[in-house]
Amino acid sequence: MVRSTLVNECIAEFIGTWILVFVGTATVATAVTTGAQMGLWQVAVVWGFGLTLAIFASAHVSGAHLNPAVTIALAISTPGSFRRYKTLPYVIAQMLGAITAGTCVFLLYDSALVRYEKLNDITRGGYNSTLTAMAFGEYFPNPQVVKSGALLQEDISPTRAMVIEAAGTMFLMLMIRALTDAENGARPSDQQVPFYIGFTLASIISFVAPFTQAGLNPARDLGPRIVAALAGWGSVALPGPNLGFWVYIFGPIIGSVTGTLLYDFIVLSTYVNKLGTHEAIMASGGGVPRTRDSALRPRNGTGTSIVNGIMEEDVDIARKLSFSAAIDAVDAQDVSKVQIVIRIRPQATKPLAADDADAAATTQDDDCFRVVSDTALIAYPPKTSQAYRSTGTATSFQFTRIFAPQTAQFELFEATTRPVLDAAFAGRNGLVFAYGVTNSGKTYTISGTDEQPGVLPRALHYVMESMQQRKENAQHQIAKVTASYLEIYNDNVFDLLALPTKKRRALRLQDCDGKIQVRALTEKPIRTLHDGEDLLIMGKNNKQVAETNCNTDSSRSHCVFTLSFYKQMTGSSSALFSKVSIVDLAGSERGAKTGATGIRMQEASKINGSLMNLMRCLETLRWNQHHPAQLQKMVPFRESKLTRENLVGRKQGPVVMIVAVNPSSYEFDETLRTLKYSAVARELVPAQARPVTRRTARLYDLDGRLKKRRRASIEAENENIGKSESRKTNSTTVSEPDERDSRIEQLEALVGELRKENGELRRDLAASNAAKLEMEMGIRAEVGSEMQNQLQQMRTYYNEMIERQQERVELATSARKRRHAATTLTSPASNSKRLTPSRADHEALERTVRQLQEQLRESEAEMRRMRLKYEKEMKKHQRRRQVPVDL
Repeated sequence: MVRSTLVNECIAEFIGTWILVFVGTATVATAVTTGAQMGLWQVAVVWGFGLTLAIFASAHVSGAHLNPAVTIALAISTPGSFRRYKTLPYVIAQMLGAITAGTCVFLLYDSALVRYEKLNDITRGGYNSTLTAMAFGEYFPNPQVVKSGALLQEDISPTRAMVIEAAGTMFLMLMIRALTDAENGARPSDQQVPFYIGFTLASIISFVAPFTQAGLNPARDLGPRIVAALAGWGSVALPGPNLGFWVYIFGPIIGSVTGTLLYDFIVLSTYVNKLGTHEAIMASGGGVPRTRDSALRPRNGTGTSIVNGIMEEDVDIARKLSFSAAIDAVDAQDVSKVQIVIRIRPQATKPLAADDADAAATTQDDDCFRVVSDTALIAYPPKTSQAYRSTGTATSFQFTRIFAPQTAQFELFEATTRPVLDAAFAGRNGLVFAYGVTNSGKTYTISGTDEQPGVLPRALHYVMESMQQRKENAQHQIAKVTASYLEIYNDNVFDLLALPTKKRRALRLQDCDGKIQVRALTEKPIRTLHDGEDLLIMGKNNKQVAETNCNTDSSRSHCVFTLSFYKQMTGSSSALFSKVSIVDLAGSERGAKTGATGIRMQEASKINGSLMNLMRCLETLRWNQHHPAQLQKMVPFRESKLTRENLVGRKQGPVVMIVAVNPSSYEFDETLRTLKYSAVARELVPAQARPVTRRTARLYDLDGRLKKRRRASIEAENENIGKSESRKTNSTTVSEPDERDSRIEQLEALVGELRKENGELRRDLAASNAAKLEMEMGIRAEVGSEMQNQLQQMRTYYNEMIERQQERVELATSARKRRHAATTLTSPASNSKRLTPSRADHEALERTVRQLQEQLRESEAEMRRMRLKYEKEMKKHQRRRQVPVDL
C-alpha cells in the first residue's frame, strides 16, 4: 500500500468535517423548522453520533482533528509526530468541509426555512431572523432559549460567552487526550474511543448549548455562517449581533490550547516522575504514549500510528544504556536506527510455578502472541491474565524483526550480532543485549549450550575467523582484541575474570574524562578461539545463578561481556579502535510466582529495581526529545550501576535489543509489559558525541570537585598562556586565562558554599541521630523501669503468699498440737495417731513452698538480666556521645 500523504490527510479532514457539520447542522435545522426533535438532549446525542461517524471515517488517515482549534493546539503545544507545516492545510480542509456541509444543509432545508419564517413573521436578515440563522451558526444567548423564556432572561456578554466556549472546548480536549493516551490504564479500546469522544461532546453540548449553542469548533460555526450570510441573512449571520462571531473562533482555540497544555504539563509529567517500579507502570497501563496527531489511530506497541497498514515515520533510538541527559537535535537520517528484534521461545509443557488449573488454562490459551508477519505481532490477553480483566483488548506491536520459536541460533546470530561485529571492524562501537522476563530464554540466546552456542560464543568464533581472513587479505588493521567480563549483582559490580577468593571484592565506577569506567577490571587478550572460550567458561563458573519456581537455572545478575578492538599505531603502540558489548540482562520477576524468599527475594528486588531505573531513563530521554530545553528533566543514570556504567564508547554504532518472549499465558502480563517497554526504545535518538575540553577535564571531575593537582601550577600555566597570547595580539584586554581564573574563583566560592552547607547538614544529621538515640534510650529506660516495677510487685506478691502460707502452716500445726494434747488427756490410746499431721498434707505444703521459691528465683534472675542490659545500653550511649562528629 502507498504511504499516506498530506493530500490524502487533507481529503480525510475534509470528509470527516463534512460528516460532522452536516449531521449536526441538519439536526439543528430539523429542530428549528419542523419541531420533530424532542429536546436539547436529543440534538446533543445526534451531534455526538455525527462526531463518532466522522472519527471512524478519517482517523486512520489524518488522525481525525475535524476542528481547527484541535489542530492549532497540537501545533502550538510541544510537537510530537504532528508537523507544524500541516497546520494551515488541515485548517483549510476543515473550513472547506464545513462550508460544503453548510451549503448542503441550505439546499436541503431552504424551503422549510422559508415556510417557518412566514408562519412566525420573520424577515430574513432582520433582527429576529436569528431564530432561523441559528440553524447554521451559533448565537449567544441561545435564541431558542430566550424565545421560550425557560432559562435565560438576560443577555450574555461576549466575554462571558467566550469563557463558556473556552471552558467547554478545554474539557473536550482534556478528554480526547486522556481517551487516546496509551499510558492511561483506564482508557477504553481503540474501537470504543470514538464513541466515548462522541458521548463527551454530547454531554458538553447539553450544558453549554442553553448559553451559547455550544460551538466548540471554529469551522463548524464559521463555515455554515458564511453560507448563511451569502443566502440572505447578511449581517445577522456575519458578523452577527454584537460582532459575536469572533467568540466562536477564539474561545475554542483558547480552550483547546489550554486543555492540551494542561494535559502535557500535569498528567504526562506526573506519570514520568511517578514511575517507581514495574508494578507502577503496570497499574498505569504501561505501554508507550502515542504521538499527538496519531491520537485517534489504531494502537500499536511502538507508539506510532498505522496508516493503511504502514507505520509512520520511525524515530531513531539510543545506542547505549548510559548516554547523556539531554538529546541533541540531530538529523534522524544520519543516525542508525536500533534494531528491536523479538525471539519467541518454544512453548513449555507446564510452567514450573503453575498448578494444574494454571496448566490447563495455559493449554487453552497457548496462542497469546500471534505473529502476523516478520515485523508485526499481536498480543491477545488470555482469560486468566490481568490485562483481560482490565481491558480485554488485543495490542499490536511493530518491531524490526520477529523470530519464531523454531529459529536456529545461527540464523539469529547472522541477523543480529554479525552486523554489529562488522561495524566494530570499521571503527564503530556496538551493543547487543537481551531483555525479558525470567525464564524467557535470554541466557540461552546469549550463551546457548554446547550443542547450540548462543550469540556470544559465535561472536568470538566470528571475530577470530575474521581476524585471520583480514590478515591473509592484507586488510589487517586490528592489532589485538581484548575481553572483559563483569556482572552487576545486587547493584555491585564484580569481575568475572578475577581469580576466585573467599570474599569477592566489588569494583568501583569512576568518572574519567567524561566517561564511566570500572576500576581494576580485568582485561585479557584473546589470541585464539580457545582463549575466548576459556574466558566464557571462567565467567560462567563465577556468575550468580540460582533455582526458582519459574526457572531451574535463573541468572541473578546482569552480565556484560565486552570485546575491545585495538588499532596498530606507529611503532609497537596501539590505540582503542572500537568496542562491542554483549549484555545478558537478568529477567524481571514477581515473588508471588518465583516463590523467592530471603536472599533470593533481595536479589529479585535489586534486579527489578535496576530494570525499572533503566526504563525510567528511557522514558525520561524520550520526554526530553519531545520537549523544549526549559522542560528537560534529569535522567536518573546514577541511580543504578546498570545505567551508570558506560557500556559503549562515544562513537555512534549499531545497537540490537533482543527481546525474549515467553509465549505462556501464565507469564502474559509480565511479557506484555516487556513488549511495551521495548517499544519505548524505538522512539529515542542517540546523543551525538560532544568534544571534551581537555583543560576543563584536567581541572575538575564530573562531580565539580577539583582533581588532585596543585592549583598553583595550573594558574602559572594559564598565566604563561595569557602572556603569550598578549604578545601575539599586542592587546591590552584581559586574557583568556584571567577569565578562566575568574571562573575558577567563582566555582571555588560555590564549592565553599556547598561544603559549608554540607557541613551544616552533617551537623544537623548528627544532632538528629543523637536526639533519636537519646529518645530511644529514654524509651528503653522507661520500659525497663516499668518492667522492674512489675517484677518488684511480683516479688512482693509471692513473698506475701509465702508468708501467709507459712502462717497457715504454723496455725494448723499449733491447732493440731492443741487438739492432740486435749485428746491425749482424755483418750491417750485412741488419739495417738493424731500427734503427727497427714503425710499427704505435708507433701502438698512442701510442693507449694518449692514452687513459690522457684518463681522467686526466676523473677530475681530476670531482674538481674534486665539490669545488666540496661547498664550496657547506657555505657554504649555514653561512648557514642563522646565520639566527635567528623565534618
